Amino acid sequence: MSKELLSNLGYQIIKEEHTVGKQKNVELCINFSSEKFLRPKFSPNGLTFVECDSNVIKSETILNKLADNIECANKNKSYIERLGSQIQGGIILNNTLRSQMREAVLKSANTKGFFWWDIHRIFFYAMKVFSHSILENWVSESKLGFVLTEQELTEQFESDHYYTTVLIGIRYSELSSKLEVYLAYFVDALIDSIELKKNTDTLHTEHVKKILDDAYIRMQQITKDYYPGSKKNLTIEIHSISGFTHDAEFNVKLYAKHYKNWEKLDVDQIIIDEHTLFKYSVIPW
Repeated sequence: MSKELLSNLGYQIIKEEHTVGKQKNVELCINFSSEKFLRPKFSPNGLTFVECDSNVIKSETILNKLADNIECANKNKSYIERLGSQIQGGIILNNTLRSQMREAVLKSANTKGFFWWDIHRIFFYAMKVFSHSILENWVSESKLGFVLTEQELTEQFESDHYYTTVLIGIRYSELSSKLEVYLAYFVDALIDSIELKKNTDTLHTEHVKKILDDAYIRMQQITKDYYPGSKKNLTIEIHSISGFTHDAEFNVKLYAKHYKNWEKLDVDQIIIDEHTLFKYSVIPW
């Protein structure tokens, strides 16, 4: 499952289940090389060792193993020459809830510079892969349809805490004779599971409005450059790993339609409400 997720997310599996010197087995060595997705910001930039564990991690054994393997690999000249680069860091995939985690272990992982992907983050990245697949199926129902590669938000908000990207699907509906645009935003949190447990970084209304600003800019570009004069229906999804405040989640359907002059861009219908906002702070939903 871990290997499949990483592969679908755009990581190349360089090596798996191998030893470096006399150290313990390295589960996975990966490198990001996707043409569809952007590299998750909450991950090392370059060759990465990955350790996976499905149980509640109570000790630092897995952390020490990962640290030792990275140190050993980077001291092994022939190993590094074969890979073409040193190992830049480590990821721990651990499908347990934030509430089950041992804070001391998480702090140790932070000290060592490792990125801890808990079940919330794993679901978040898995949904990004799934959403891209859904969009590809959605546009294939039309003779005129395409999905763009993942793009960064036009202007990131609170870039020390969040990293927002968007998947864009566009198709022409012969039934309604309108252009249908689907924007799926993914708001990742650049903070660790300890901070995410506090629920202090949920998205507020002003954050959602920043995303609406981006959606408006993209609709301006689509209207001006490709489809001037075409009537459009717009659907906006927002996936937030840290969740939403009650106001942001349940009032978005009230203010979104009047926040921008959508009619100027020939947008007849805009769909965004609590059913198109997905929060990964609570699992199951």
